[in-house]
Amino acid sequence: MPILGRELRILQPETVGEMHRQHFTQDPRLPGLAYGFLEEYTHGKRALMQQGEGLGFANWLHLLPEEHLGFFISTNRRDFSLHEAFTRAFLDRYFTASIVPPEPMAGYRERAPRYAGVYQFLSFDPRMVEKVNAEEVVIRANRDGTLSASSTPGRWVETEPLLFCRLDGEGLMAFRADASGRITDLYTDHWPWDYPKRHWYDAKGLRLPLLAASVLVFLASLVIWLAGRLAGGRRTAVSPDRLARIARMAALALSLL
Repeated sequence: MPILGRELRILQPETVGEMHRQHFTQDPRLPGLAYGFLEEYTHGKRALMQQGEGLGFANWLHLLPEEHLGFFISTNRRDFSLHEAFTRAFLDRYFTASIVPPEPMAGYRERAPRYAGVYQFLSFDPRMVEKVNAEEVVIRANRDGTLSASSTPGRWVETEPLLFCRLDGEGLMAFRADASGRITDLYTDHWPWDYPKRHWYDAKGLRLPLLAASVLVFLASLVIWLAGRLAGGRRTAVSPDRLARIARMAALALSLL
């Protein structure tokens, strides 16, 4: 930055290069983390970005190191819709990249079902109640041998072992398998986080109804207990002994849930 005929530099070029290089990735074929930046491949370019938000504000920094270009957006609203819309429109306008349909690898149709399942964002204790609303990605195998992901539109096809590309646009996702060949983790090019594969009964579509059923059974137990107390020595169509048995069954059902 020139000031009074001089150039003022805050960071040395070596420091900037160290901050901008990739320091970690879940899979060498996917973008990862630089020093304080998230890495992204889009419109045929390598991008670095970081965002921050809180009560009443949202900030967005987007850099294209190879183009010596970047922009920073700050709004007084906790919403990234403007930032995302501007970034997409800017890149579409100045860095349009032709999309080449990916070439599937041999045998992709037969292997597709092994990737299907529920993958949960590794940001919670799976032993605690917080897992009820844990973020998840559901992968489904389609009849044509492609995959569909609940987190992103489009279909995905296997182009390399454990690596999938979007058929209708840019995008990558990779999987990890253990020594026996069982799929254990999902990684995406959007965030460099880990999504371990879970059992079918860990899916949010089952957890939330199960939680609702648990609450209903708990409330029903209280209602049955109160009804039994009120029935007391009165004559009633339902005997107190029967009410007690129903309450015990409800308590057992609650414990199982």
